Parts: sequence; structure tokens; C-alpha cells
Amino acid sequence: MATILILEDEVDVRDLFALLLRQDGHTVLEAGNAKEAEQCSTGQRIDLLIADLVLPGGKSGTDFAIGLLECQPNVRVLFMSGWLVNREDDTDNIAKLPGRSYKLLQKPFGHDELVRHVQILLKNEVKWQTA
Repeated sequence: MATILILEDEVDVRDLFALLLRQDGHTVLEAGNAKEAEQCSTGQRIDLLIADLVLPGGKSGTDFAIGLLECQPNVRVLFMSGWLVNREDDTDNIAKLPGRSYKLLQKPFGHDELVRHVQILLKNEVKWQTA
């Protein structure tokens, strides 16, 4: 199974996602902000990053993903956001990602939808798209 890093500032949401993904057989690392994510991903091979677009501490989920992909270019990325996504701003930032697989899920979404999109990203090459 895969090693998944969840970058989500809401503890209850992060804990729930981690539980679901561990039940699905994945190794899960958890971080509440980009600094924590940098610390827990150092020296770890990450297969999938699940990142909230809006994070505390000045660094967005997109910013963290760009940095992670510089070190680990095969990482897949599942972005999520509870805010209405400004397509132009977000696609400009996401366009900075090297040609890898990434998707965006709009919160709220169900447990089954999360697991389904994780499976899709881990199995297939999926360019930028919203779910």
C-alpha cells in the first residue's frame, strides 16, 4: 500500500481521513501546517499528498506541494478546499506543479469519495481536474 501525507489544519478532519486511509491499508503521516509537513516528510517516501489549499502559517497547500515535488517528483496530489475555489488563482498556482497527477475535491465530501479519489490517483495518471 501507499504512504500518504495528510496536510490539514482541522484536527477532526485530519484524524478522520487518517483513520479511513489506515483502514484501507495505507501508511499515513499527519501534519497541521506546512512546517509540520516538512518535518514529517523529510526522509520519507511519499506516494500521495492530501493537502488543504488554505493553511495557517503563511504557506499554502499548493506551496508545500511544489516544494515536495521538487524533492519527490513522483508524488500524486489530492487538493481539497472548503472555500469556493477561485479557478484563475488556484489554477495559476497549481500550474506551477510539475506535470504530475493531481485533483481537487471541494469540501464537504463523503468518506467513499475520498477513498475513491485516493485509489484513482494512486493507480492512474490524472492531470489537473476538479471532482
